[in-house]
Amino acid sequence: MTKKIIIKEDWHIHSHFSGCSNDPEQNVQNICHIAGKANLSAIGFADHLWQNPDKSTWPEDLAKNNHEIIAKLREEIANANIPSDLQVFLGAEAEMTGFNQFSITKDFAETLDFVLMPHNHIHQNYIKNPAICTAENLINFLLDRFSICAKSGLATIMAHPMLPYGFMEFFAPGILNCSEQKMIDIYGLAAERNIFFELNSDYFSQANSPEQHEAILKIINCAKRSGCRFTYGSDA
Repeated sequence: MTKKIIIKEDWHIHSHFSGCSNDPEQNVQNICHIAGKANLSAIGFADHLWQNPDKSTWPEDLAKNNHEIIAKLREEIANANIPSDLQVFLGAEAEMTGFNQFSITKDFAETLDFVLMPHNHIHQNYIKNPAICTAENLINFLLDRFSICAKSGLATIMAHPMLPYGFMEFFAPGILNCSEQKMIDIYGLAAERNIFFELNSDYFSQANSPEQHEAILKIINCAKRSGCRFTYGSDA
């Protein structure tokens, strides 16, 4: 029997301040209106953020996604007509470039309601990739980055875990041949630190074969067995 999942919260929403959105209609007021019509009880704004004081770490395409957008977004939230039964949270989608190099500091993270931390934006030119020639190398690389993000003390939610953006051809063979116990142990690092595991809409839009769907289910099942709690993110 097919079970229906009712989604009441969305913790991965980008506004027009985010570099991935060029739509001025993607503002707080409009988003809250749509969320209210969808009967959501909580939403979290998570614009891309590059806040690290060391500006030499800032990629050119994220230079405008600095801490100033948080102040602007906070002001929009304060001035919005928000439905009385909708809670609105202000967070950010941070970034990890090289190992142990993050786009956000702990002090700044503490000023936010939550921090989404992706470990897998490996299609971006600011991520230093090793020579990814095999599916096994790719999955081990992603698991290593997941582990570091989970231990960083910065993440509230692991964003779209294990999706290898730009390398989807390696996804299914890499995940399906990976040890379940290895995945459970790595995901357990997040569970131990009360970091949520995101069920991202890209799990459904990026996977386009039975094998990829099976790989998604394996990821979710291993995360569940590791003790992780889940959030949903539309990544809209």
